[in-house]
Amino acid sequence: MSVISITLTVNAGDWMLTVERTLPATKGIPMEARPPAVSAPSHSPPGGGGGGRRRFLSRPPFIAHLGADVPASLVVFLVALPLSLGIAAASGAPIMAGLIAATIGGIVAGSLGGSPLQVSGPAAGLTVVVAGLVQEFGWQVTCAITAAAGVVQLLLGFSRVGRVALAVSPVVVKAMLAGIGVTIILQQLHVILGSRPAGSALENLAGLPAAITNLELHAALLGLAVVAILLCWKFLPAAIRRIPGPLAAVAAGTALAVAFAPGVERISLDGSIVDAIALPQLPDGNWRAFAFAVMTMALIASIESLLSAVSVDKMQTGPRTNLNRELIGQGTANILSGSLGGLPVTGVIVRSATNVEAGAATRTSAVLHGVWILAFRAAKTQPRPPGCTGRQERGGGAERGLRRPRIP
Repeated sequence: MSVISITLTVNAGDWMLTVERTLPATKGIPMEARPPAVSAPSHSPPGGGGGGRRRFLSRPPFIAHLGADVPASLVVFLVALPLSLGIAAASGAPIMAGLIAATIGGIVAGSLGGSPLQVSGPAAGLTVVVAGLVQEFGWQVTCAITAAAGVVQLLLGFSRVGRVALAVSPVVVKAMLAGIGVTIILQQLHVILGSRPAGSALENLAGLPAAITNLELHAALLGLAVVAILLCWKFLPAAIRRIPGPLAAVAAGTALAVAFAPGVERISLDGSIVDAIALPQLPDGNWRAFAFAVMTMALIASIESLLSAVSVDKMQTGPRTNLNRELIGQGTANILSGSLGGLPVTGVIVRSATNVEAGAATRTSAVLHGVWILAFRAAKTQPRPPGCTGRQERGGGAERGLRRPRIP
């Protein structure tokens, strides 16, 4: 009886499997019709001699892009540091609360968030909200509101409603931000003129004539110089604009103050970041206002962060933002920031745009910027004088929103 020999060869990487089986020949098909046998190439097993391919492990992405992420993180750090201090002062919060929020926003939100190139920290959009909460509830209750808002953001993220937040009309968001901006301008005009800002926008508007009459010249000139630099920066040559405008404005204002106005009041960073930790505290009553404040902060912070993330996506061609994961990262950061006495954390478009323009490639840049802020504060830590409580409250220069340790 004629037989047909069938050979099956399976090549898996560096191994070869050969299966042979003999079957009866089919009637009418001569043996000569079989295709000629093709010899399979020989292979050597892994690790064996001759012909084995050597395989190498690829480097993790965060290491492969350190050359781009480290310089970008330093640029973002230099921009975020003065902004965080200024937002804390404008909010009526302890100065160190801005650095706590910037550190947590960079490290926690940068690691867990869904936007690879977004940078998070204290934002000007919540300045008016925080200032009102501090006046109504006090700082420690405001910290509890921040932590509770973070819990709400976590629930929104796990409920996968991130895309729903973008259904809010852009007109509503822009109108809200415009109103917040006008309120901040009216408040900070008093600071530039050397007077004390009032509690509401209408009071600040009504008090402008008196503030202009009692003008403090050095403070006004310094403030106007910083504003002029920020407004004119976009008209300068591209080579100069590689330096972020806020960084140039702060550096120029500081140099002018040191050279021509040594008596101008400055922000004092006394004590360590550990001394500034303020544990959150629940209110004694008025729970309805407390719950309303939590929802307000959670919604504003969430919408601002998601809109910022979408804007960052339009600036770069890399991975797109996972909006639900971004809410989870922002919520986790706010829980930690509120628990440690920091300002609310959101995605910040100014720092994020700076991060993209500086050439950041991965989320490592945002995380490192938080590490640099923490290292800066650790390097600036000085021993407290004997008897210093480390608690921060109004006094001395606090009329402009500054905080200094109380020394009995």
